[in-house]
Amino acid sequence: MDASFGENGAVEEDADDYDYAAQVKVLVDGSIAMAGTSGDGPPGAFDMAVWKYNGDGSRQTAFGNNGIAQPVIPGYSAMIYGMDVQADGHIVVCGQARTPSNQNYFMAARLVNDLSNGIVDAPSINEIRLFPNPCVSGEWVTLQTGAPVRNEAVLRMHAADGRLINQWGAAQHRIANDGMVLQLPVGLAPGAYTISLEQGTERHVASLLIP
Repeated sequence: MDASFGENGAVEEDADDYDYAAQVKVLVDGSIAMAGTSGDGPPGAFDMAVWKYNGDGSRQTAFGNNGIAQPVIPGYSAMIYGMDVQADGHIVVCGQARTPSNQNYFMAARLVNDLSNGIVDAPSINEIRLFPNPCVSGEWVTLQTGAPVRNEAVLRMHAADGRLINQWGAAQHRIANDGMVLQLPVGLAPGAYTISLEQGTERHVASLLIP
């Protein structure tokens, strides 16, 4: 999306097929950063996107390509759900990386000179196969880890901005041979969440979408 602030502060844009803004921040120098997703949209290709504007609403054309930076994770489509700015001015984003076969991974990246640096290597993450996904608040979901879940395992659910939503002991839930069945909290707001399962030195992670 190419955009700038027009008359009366309205945004003028030349949109792609799929543009999604997840968060906006005003930086200490008065510039404005907006993070989200841009591209063809599911099931087509899409990537994370960060737009930057000057304090007067005009595009900061020196940032990225004419005001937009679009880091790419080869082989994945990526969506940003959260953004923050470090004290040194570098932009940090997090969200979801999706394979062509619709496998979803947690993703985090830092923009350095408008390029991504330190993107999580998605294939290195132990995957939880979680279904149904997307699902609704309060629904029962099945987590398949591919390995036995022990009673001492701990489950944590985080929002896209890193807030801890809930924490459970695995013994509180039904355990299957290669995973477990979990009831999601009631009253979850729409958005992206991360569920992690930790036992010993093992850590399994899955992303979850509440539409």
